[in-house]
Amino acid sequence: MSLPDSPLQLIGILFLLSILPLIIVMGTSFLKLAVVFSILRNALGIQQVPPNIALYGLALVLSLFIMGPTLLAVKERWHPVQVAGAPFWTSEWDSKALAPYRQFLL
Repeated sequence: MSLPDSPLQLIGILFLLSILPLIIVMGTSFLKLAVVFSILRNALGIQQVPPNIALYGLALVLSLFIMGPTLLAVKERWHPVQVAGAPFWTSEWDSKALAPYRQFLL
């Protein structure tokens, strides 16, 4: 895999890679779980135990467990069909594949 020749393409790729963690955090239940665990820790009156990294790790594992069925449904529907003469992204396979994810976000 080679890098793009145009600086604007490289800037665009780096921008998309930099906002990828934000999309992952906002598009899953990770943020909700992390907030609930922080509130629970403060409600119990303990400030340092467990450490933040342990809470975030637990939130990450639980969010993967919660998102598992949704990701499997997206994977089952992810069958791109190339229509002759049509651009790749104009087909409707992407909206069909992402329908379970949209339902999860509601």
